[in-house]
This record gives sequence, C-alpha cells and structure tokens, in this order.
Amino acid sequence: MRTVRYSGAGLTLAADVGGAAGAPPILFMHGGGQTRHSWKRAAYRAVERGYHAISIDLRGHGESDWAQDGYRLDDYVADARALAMEVGPPVAIVGASLGGLTGLILAGEEGASLVRALVTHPELLLLDELDGELVELDEALDVLELDGLLLLE
Repeated sequence: MRTVRYSGAGLTLAADVGGAAGAPPILFMHGGGQTRHSWKRAAYRAVERGYHAISIDLRGHGESDWAQDGYRLDDYVADARALAMEVGPPVAIVGASLGGLTGLILAGEEGASLVRALVTHPELLLLDELDGELVELDEALDVLELDGLLLLE
C-alpha cells in the first residue's frame, strides 16, 4: 500500500492505495473518530483478491485536511463523489458508520453509474479489532463479486 493524496470537495484527502489501477476499485470509508487505518487489513485482503483498494481518511480525520467551515454530511458525500470520479467509476464502497452513511447517500444520489455496490456492515470494523474479520470480509468481497447482488443497477 502507498499513501496518495486526492482532491476532495475543496480540500485534500489522504488515502492508502493498493492493487492495480485497472482493477475494480473498492473505496473503504471509516466511521467518525477513526482513520483510514481502521480498514488496513481489509484493504490488503481486497488487494489479495484482485481489487484496487482505496482506504481514505475522511475530511477532518487522520492526514486529510480539516474543514474551515464545519462538517456537514453533504461535504463528506461531495468528497466521496470526487474521489469515486477520479479512481474510475463505478466503484464499490465498503463503509462503517459515517463512511457507510456517506456511501449510502452517494449511491442514492448517483446510482449505479458511480457506485456499483455498497457494503455497510459496522461489525466488519469491530471484528477487525478482534482479529476475526477475514471470514466476514471474505463474505463481503464474495458479495461484491456476484453479479446482481447488491448491485445498484
């Protein structure tokens, strides 16, 4: 994995990126008060499965820029939209808490042309902390690979 900077909606977002740029992209978004490192092992696992994994620090978290005018959900969605457009739509999103809600709104606003799949399951993050995430994550990645299941088409 390498650290990359992306342009969000008016600020810069830090991300850990791995896998081939031409592989299907998965955008990992953490919950409030966390950082991109919450998804570190999950992102590595996605790369092992052949995906292009992008695990971002949401605005105001980790190494991403801090907003000068507060933190609105619309701004998180705008950041995710800009990133999804840059890494090559359509993307799959795996999100917990704030990241999951951001992904859900983005998918609802943009549809399958930008977000091909959405996995929101807070337990993935909790299980990651307990060293039990691989089986659960594999199941989520299997879902992303199935045509028609969780796809927004």
